[in-house]
Amino acid sequence: MVETRQLDPLVLGRRLRHFRNEAGLTLDRLGERVGKPAPYLSLLENGKKEPRLNLVVDLASALDVEVSDLLDGTPPSRRDSLEITLLRSQETALFQSLDLPAVKPSAKMSTETLAHIVGLHEALRDKSSLDSAGSEDVRRANGAVHGYLVDNDGYLENVEGAAREALTASGYTGEGPFSSLGVRSGTDRRHARVRPINH
Repeated sequence: MVETRQLDPLVLGRRLRHFRNEAGLTLDRLGERVGKPAPYLSLLENGKKEPRLNLVVDLASALDVEVSDLLDGTPPSRRDSLEITLLRSQETALFQSLDLPAVKPSAKMSTETLAHIVGLHEALRDKSSLDSAGSEDVRRANGAVHGYLVDNDGYLENVEGAAREALTASGYTGEGPFSSLGVRSGTDRRHARVRPINH
């Protein structure tokens, strides 16, 4: 017997939507057949809820399909596959590190545009060492950084050198912290440009 915890909620939701549309049913009509409100079924279709197996059986019966049709782990179409890939890509540590807003794959977005965005995500992942790092990978990386800082008493010589060169290029000769006001006034007066730092 297949346990609901083994299901992929996103794929199940897309398959549910696919068969509902094929049956020509609205969420309200399907809800009447299985005794569930339309908003709940909408959450199922968007992978936000994981149904109990008895509800999957009821849904299959209401849609006149086999239970195995709903539990199949394959997205029902290329479009669904692309949308699922995009949603999962935006949950990775790599995407979170970019500090970019998530893109919702709405019906208004063309399949060509969606494929382009997914392709960019995959290319970025392939070129990045962060890849699809999970929480354990992030914890290990943080531990390594912490250890490095401890070993060096929190002093990063290369960062200190880069900061010194940037201050010199800006014309700052004072003591203490260099405020953002100093950055603005310094560049306004001297039109100073920080030259690239070669490592």
